[in-house]
This record gives sequence, C-alpha cells and structure tokens, in this order.
Amino acid sequence: MSFIKKGTTIVLALLLTLSVAAVLFSMAYYRNSFGRINSEIEDRDLEIERLESELMKAEENLTSAQSLLDLQIKRESNLSSLFTDIKAEKEKAEDDKKSTEGKLNQTQGELLRSKIDFDNLEYKYEVLNSNYLSLNLSYKNVLSDVDKICTKASSLNISQCKKYN
Repeated sequence: MSFIKKGTTIVLALLLTLSVAAVLFSMAYYRNSFGRINSEIEDRDLEIERLESELMKAEENLTSAQSLLDLQIKRESNLSSLFTDIKAEKEKAEDDKKSTEGKLNQTQGELLRSKIDFDNLEYKYEVLNSNYLSLNLSYKNVLSDVDKICTKASSLNISQCKKYN
C-alpha cells in the first residue's frame, strides 16, 4: 500500500505540479495578453486624444474659415451694392454727358448763327457807314457848292442865302 500511496502521491504531486504549471502558464499568458491588450488600449487612447486634438484644430479652422467666409460675403455684398451704385452713377453721368453734348451742339449752332448774324450786321454796318461817308462827303460838297453859289449870288446881289451849316 505504500506503493500505491507513493504512486498516488507522485501522481497527485505530478498533477499538482502540472496544475500549478498550468495555472502559472495561463497566468503568464493572460498577463501577457492583458499587457498587450492594455498597450493596445493605451495606443488607441493616445490615437483618440490625437484625433480629438486634430478635430478641435479642424473645428477651430472651420470656425475661422466660416468667419472669413461671412466677412467675404459681407464684403461681396457691399461691393455688389457699391458696384450697383457706381453703375447707376455712371449711367446718370453718361445721360448728363449726352444731354450736355446736345446742349453744347445747340449752343454751338446758336453761336454760329449769331456769328453769321453778326457778320451780316457788320457787313450792313460797313455798307451803311460807307454810304454815310459817301453821303456826308456829298453833303459837304453840296454845302460847299451852296456856299460858292451864295458867295457869288451875294457878290452879285442877286439873293439872300441862308446858312445851312
């Protein structure tokens, strides 16, 4: 019986050793697996933090881009209204220019007619002045002739002459 006890003890010791080894092996395996899983979780946590940081930066960039876009839209709206105002002023200026050119052409026509009228009046003045000078010379000649006639008539005691000067 001692042999059975000894054999059983050895088998039990061997089973106990195998059990302890299996437990130790499984603990080492699970510890290693747990360490690997924990490392992967830490790596994923770091990746998540990095992605969150990138996401926050992207959100900041998006907010900045949105504000720039809003500013650009306001500027574009202002430029559009300014362009519309300038276009209206340009059209008004062109209309005023056409109107002024029409008035200028009309005034130049009137000036040309006035110049022609002035030239005609100047010509008539020259003709009248020439006629006046001619008549004045004729008048003086007539007065001179009347004077001569009166002087001769007086020297002859024919009649009395009136002075026409």
